[in-house]
Amino acid sequence: MKLLASDYDGTLLRNRRIDKGDIEAIERFRVAGNLFGIVTGRPYGSIRNELRARKINYDFVISINGGYIVDHKGEIIHEDRIPLNISEQICEQILKEDLVLGGVNDGIFLRYLVMDYTLKMRIARYFRNRVYLHRKADPNIVRGFVMHVRDASNADTVAKRVMDNFGEHISCHRNADIIIDLAAKGVAKDNAVQIVADYFGAEEIYVIGDSFNDIEMIKRFNGFAISGANEKVKAVASKEFKQFIELVDYIS
Repeated sequence: MKLLASDYDGTLLRNRRIDKGDIEAIERFRVAGNLFGIVTGRPYGSIRNELRARKINYDFVISINGGYIVDHKGEIIHEDRIPLNISEQICEQILKEDLVLGGVNDGIFLRYLVMDYTLKMRIARYFRNRVYLHRKADPNIVRGFVMHVRDASNADTVAKRVMDNFGEHISCHRNADIIIDLAAKGVAKDNAVQIVADYFGAEEIYVIGDSFNDIEMIKRFNGFAISGANEKVKAVASKEFKQFIELVDYIS
C-alpha cells in the first residue's frame, strides 16, 4: 500500500483552483488501494471544508503542520497541545508584534487576535465570505498559532524573538515568505507523515510540497516539488512536476 501526502496551498491548490484531472487522478490512486491525504499548516476546520466543497476524497488530514491529525471520518489519529499557561504568554507576545494577522487555533478553528482590515476583506473574498468558520476555537485547547508579518524581511526576526522566549515549549515553521506557524514542541510535517504511515501500515511513502515548511518532509522521504515551488524546496526535491496528475501517474 502506497501513501501520498500532499501540501495544499500552492501545491494541490494553485491559483485558487484544482484541476478536474488532478481530482480524478487522486480518486484512481485511492481506488487502487492506496492512501491519499493533505499535510498543511492550516487548522483542520479550514481544510476540511475546502476539500468537501471541491469534492476531494481523502484518507487523512495532517493539519497545523502535524499538530492535529485525523482520518477521513474526523477521528483523531494524533494530536499535540501547547500548555495553556504558555499559550497565554504567546498571545501576549503576538499582540506586541507588528502583524497584519495573528491567531490561535484549537486544531479545528482559528480565533483572530490581530486582523488588519484590508487582509480581513481579502480573506473574506478568498473563502467566499465564510470567515465565520474561523470564529469557533475552543479557548481551553490550544494546538497552534499563526502570524503574518508585514514584511518578509522581518519574518526571521519575529520568529527568532518568539523562539527565544518559548522555544522550550513550541516548534516554529516558516510557511511562505510572511507566514509563521507555531505548534507544540516536536511537531513537524515529516514526523506527522511517518505517524500516519505507521498507523495505516503503508509500505511506500510519497510527499510533495512547495514552501519552507515542506523542506524537511521532502528531504526525509526523498519527495517531490510542484512547479512554481520555492527554489529552496526545488533544491531538495528528487523530482519536479508541473501538474499533480503527473505525480500520481508517476508513483502509481
